Amino acid sequence: MIEDYAPYFMKRVFDVPAYKKKKEKKKLVLNDYLFYSFFYKINNLDITSFDKYNEKQEKVKLAEKLDKMKFKNKDFIMNNLLYDKAIHLMTLNILCIYYKVSLIFVIQNAYCKMNVVDNILYMNSKYEFIQFDDQLDDYYEITQLDKPLYSLTYYTVPDLIEISNKLKLPHDNMKKQQIYNNIRSYLINFNIYKID
Repeated sequence: MIEDYAPYFMKRVFDVPAYKKKKEKKKLVLNDYLFYSFFYKINNLDITSFDKYNEKQEKVKLAEKLDKMKFKNKDFIMNNLLYDKAIHLMTLNILCIYYKVSLIFVIQNAYCKMNVVDNILYMNSKYEFIQFDDQLDDYYEITQLDKPLYSLTYYTVPDLIEISNKLKLPHDNMKKQQIYNNIRSYLINFNIYKID
C-alpha cells in the first residue's frame, strides 16, 4: 500500500543523469602548411573555413587555372599541386606569379625571390609571414629553384668561400670539393630543394 504512494514522497537520494561531454570543435588538420599559409594570406580566409577537403578542392581549382598558363617545369608543378602532400617552392613561385604577389622566402641563411616587383612579403621556413629587417646582402641568394647549386666546375674557390661565408659554413683548410660538398649538403638538408 505504501509502495503505491512512495513515488510521490521526497527522495533522500536523487538519480543524477550521466554528464554528456560536449563535442570538441574540430581542429584544423592540414596536409600542406605552405599552401595553406600562402592561400590564407592571399585570400584573407577565415581559419575555420579551411580543412583538408577544401585544401584539395582549392588546389584542383588552381590547377585548372594554371593549366592555361605557360611556364617551365609545368608537369612537375601540376603534379606537385594535385597529387603531393605538400607543395614545392617551385610551385609556390608559380602561385606568386599567378596571384601577382612579390615574395621572398627566407630559410636560415639563404633566400629566394619569387616574382619580386613591389610590396614584398617575407616568409620564413616555418611558413609564417614575417617582418624582415636584415640586409639580404648577408644571405645567399638561390636564383633558380630547380637548380639552386650549379656543378662544381661552375664555381671558383673564392666563389665557394663567399657562399660558405654567407651560409656561415666552415671552409678553412678545405679543398674546393669539400667546400662544395658542405654547401650542397647544407642546401639538401633544407629538405625543400630538389638537387640532382
